[in-house]
Amino acid sequence: MWEKVKGVLDGIASAVGLDVGLAIGQTQIANEAAELVRARKKCVDGFSQAEADLLDYPESRVDILVATPGRLMDHITSTKGFTLEHLRYLVSTITVVILFLIMYPI
Repeated sequence: MWEKVKGVLDGIASAVGLDVGLAIGQTQIANEAAELVRARKKCVDGFSQAEADLLDYPESRVDILVATPGRLMDHITSTKGFTLEHLRYLVSTITVVILFLIMYPI
């Protein structure tokens, strides 16, 4: 179900330049983290080591996140560079169930 919702959102989001992430706990947290954050490009010429380290800090890479509440908390507390600061939309458990029932009526 979660993958279908993400697939629908991917189709819509890609048309407007947004990225969709999935954090539902069905894969290793490290694999999800790799999809949710990216390392900033390093450009260290003329920077101190402390400044270069800041440039290397990972940042969130998704605009829309489909997540279970528990897995969302896991990433907030343990995934380096993951924040909700730049997230545009969060699709959570109850929302996904409603969307699924609308898209695929019983």
